[in-house]
Amino acid sequence: MSLNKRFIERFVYQSDAVREALPEDAVICLRMQAQLLAELHGVEIDDDLVRHAVGSLIQTRIDSAATIWVLVRDGNVIGQVVTRVVPESPVDKRRLDVANLYVIPEARLPGTSLALIRQVLQQALSVGAITVTAITGSPSLSRIYEQIGCEVEARVYALEVGL
Repeated sequence: MSLNKRFIERFVYQSDAVREALPEDAVICLRMQAQLLAELHGVEIDDDLVRHAVGSLIQTRIDSAATIWVLVRDGNVIGQVVTRVVPESPVDKRRLDVANLYVIPEARLPGTSLALIRQVLQQALSVGAITVTAITGSPSLSRIYEQIGCEVEARVYALEVGL
């Protein structure tokens, strides 16, 4: 399947801007990370979830190949996505991994997340990635990925064993 550029362009709002996250965005990115985890797992935000979100955000920044992008509308950060360039290996072509795409509920108009997806695709082209890989547990994001031309290649399952 190929990229559906017309679908993306039709829904990207002109007032939306995407930029790399700044240090002052850390609190809102952390809040969005916790909201994402709460929505995906159907739980309330509590201290354990916040600790998990902090650990996830810190690990993302420790990984030098990762970038946090934020979506800004009218001066407010309303969304984020994390990308990570995976170098070419003997078994895999260079790719860009996508995770934690999230838009705050009150900003979720049709196509709002497409500004972030467009940034992901621009980054993929600029780094010479052959493929973009997105793993999501969100049915609405799954539909968006399919609408822009992504193919489902595998389902990923995880189990916490609580060691």
